[in-house]
Amino acid sequence: MNRKFLLIYLVFSFVVSAQNLDSLFERYVELKTQFTAEKSVGEFQSGSLPQKCALDIQSLIMENLNNFRPDQRLIIEELKSRIPLQTSVVTPKGYFRIHYDTTGANVPGF
Repeated sequence: MNRKFLLIYLVFSFVVSAQNLDSLFERYVELKTQFTAEKSVGEFQSGSLPQKCALDIQSLIMENLNNFRPDQRLIIEELKSRIPLQTSVVTPKGYFRIHYDTTGANVPGF
């Protein structure tokens, strides 16, 4: 009996409700659209930079992609595509490729 209850609890604890899906979708769109070609990082006040990485939210989005409405899925597919940047470099061990711009609004601040 306890095993069945535990299994049912675990299954339902991972289900994302429709309201949570809408909130997740809105937050993802907000994060992915806050940096545009017209607005650079330098235009934000010091200490008030918004979150730039949406990896945690994107993981949830991809896990639940089939649960979104068709119109939301189209927007998600468009937003998750990589923004073309000017150049890239592979890390010394070869595990990652870092894409960046050398001029313009998306120049890294290092």
